[in-house]
Formats: sequence, structure tokens, C-alpha cells
Amino acid sequence: GLWTSACRHTRGRIKLRRLPTRKEELVKRRTTVLTATAFVAALALTATAVAPVAATAGCTPGYWKQEQHFVSWPAGLTPGDYFNETFTSVHGVVTYLDPTATLLDALQLKGNKDGINAYLRHAVAALLNAETFGDDYAASTDWIKWQVFLSQSETRSLVEWRKDHLDADNSIYCPLN
Repeated sequence: GLWTSACRHTRGRIKLRRLPTRKEELVKRRTTVLTATAFVAALALTATAVAPVAATAGCTPGYWKQEQHFVSWPAGLTPGDYFNETFTSVHGVVTYLDPTATLLDALQLKGNKDGINAYLRHAVAALLNAETFGDDYAASTDWIKWQVFLSQSETRSLVEWRKDHLDADNSIYCPLN
């Protein structure tokens, strides 16, 4: 039965443990295959999506959110663009914020609720830096959008890790006015 097949002897004692049901085993196996598939896909995408390099320029979220610096925003991006739409790409749909939240709203998020607010501020700054500085910034716009998409299903500690890296890249040197 379920319990007897899971018996094992340990120094004269018999330990019983519950064996997984067939359904539980299939769910576990399917999850493992999907996780492995996603991991392999992520590795392939990392190789093709211009991974980070040494940055020589980058401005902080504090720079980009100031009204007098809106003129420095790259063509094609405005403070009023919707955050979710801007970060949605071939990698998938981004649904971090309310659909009406703008890039400026994300830059103005206060605090660090669950590690997300600071990450989103730095993600917007990273996107603006990548568009503005091109190869002088640490990552491409495609790579940044992919990272934001992936982060939606990650642990708080991994999101914090991503935020710390974007913070470092966004704090290199701002050559703008």
C-alpha cells in the first residue's frame, strides 16, 4: 500500500513516509520539465540579447524624473508613456503596475514595497540610459525589457539583486545637463 512501500529500516527502527500519488508525481515531473525548458530558453536568450558590458554612462532615476530633464529623454519615449506597454516586448507582457501608470509614475514610486518599487525606478532609468547612450550603457533596451519581464515571477532577493546591478549601472556617470 501507500505506507508499506515507503518503509525503510534505520538502526532497528522502521520509518514510514508517505509516497507521492501518481498525480503529484506527474505535476512534479511536468514542473521540472517546464523549469528546465525555461532555463535553457533563458540561457539562449541571454546569449542573443546583448548581455551587460562595462558601462561608461548612466543617469539615475532622480535625474530622469526631474521636469527640467524631460528634454533629455530619448526620442520615442516620453514621461507619459505607459509603463506596462513600454516594457512589454517579444519576451512577454509586463503587468507590474496599473495599466494607466506611466514611466514618470514608476520613476516617482516611493519606498521599496516588496523590493519592487526601487527596481522599477531603476528599470525605467536603465531603459532611458540604454536608449540615450547606446553602447556606452551597460545593457541594450531588449535585454532590460527581458529582465523586467523575467523579474515578475522571481523571488524578492533576486529582484533586489537585479535592482542593485541596475543601480550601479545607472550611477556610473551622467554626462547630460
